This record gives sequence, C-alpha cells and structure tokens, in this order.
Amino acid sequence: MYVRNKWLRWRDWRPRLRNFFSTLPGQDTARRPQADQAARLSLAAYGYELALDAGTVGQDYYNEQALDSEYRLAG
Repeated sequence: MYVRNKWLRWRDWRPRLRNFFSTLPGQDTARRPQADQAARLSLAAYGYELALDAGTVGQDYYNEQALDSEYRLAG
C-alpha cells in the first residue's frame, strides 16, 4: 500500500519535467527579421558556391567515390 501510494503521488509531475517542447526557446528570445535571415542564408550559400568553384572546399566522398555536381545530376 505504501509503495502504491508513493507511485501515485509522484507519477504526475515527472513527464512534465521531461517535456521536449519546454527546452525550445520561447517567444522572449531575440530573433532577426525573416528577410535578414533569408539574406544571411543566401550570402552563406553564395559564399559556399564560390569556395567550391575556387577549390578551397574539400571533396565529399561516398563509398570511396567522389561526389560532384555531375554525379548528383546523373544519380
């Protein structure tokens, strides 16, 4: 009876503390405007494309086979 009472008393609060959504940032965090985020993402993608064209980015491999744009288009 004691063990059952203890289980019933403590079973309710534990799932709420382990809620995944409570770890996400709330609305009070500072956010950039959506246009600013899109501009930063576009600039990062363009910079990565320039780095690929210049050859400063390492080659990606899958199963010891080099991946490039021709492989992605053909595969």
